Amino acid sequence: MESGVWPHKIIFMSTPPSQPVWAPQLLQNQVIIVTGGGTGIGKEIALEAAKVQAKIAICGRRLDPLKVTAKELLQYIPEDSLFYDTCMQETMERVDQQAILAI
Repeated sequence: MESGVWPHKIIFMSTPPSQPVWAPQLLQNQVIIVTGGGTGIGKEIALEAAKVQAKIAICGRRLDPLKVTAKELLQYIPEDSLFYDTCMQETMERVDQQAILAI
C-alpha cells in the first residue's frame, strides 16, 4: 500500500434534522445561565435551551460573539427572555440580578 493513501471508501451520509435536546416543557420559563455563551459548546447549549423556551442569560469574555449569539437566540425566544454581557466581576453581579428578577 502506498504511503498516505486511505484504503477505505468514504461514504457521506446526511443526518436527520436535529431534535431538541430537552423535552419541550422541561425548561420552559426556567432561567438558564450559560458562561462562554458566545461560541462553541456554550452557544449550542444556549440555542438548545432557547428552542424549548427557557429564559437565557449568556456571558463570555468577548461582547461581539455574544451579540451574534443573542441575535440567533431571538429566533426562538422574546427579547425580554434574554440577557447577555461580558464576564467581568461587576457584570456577573448583573447577570445574577437579572436571573433572580426573571424567576
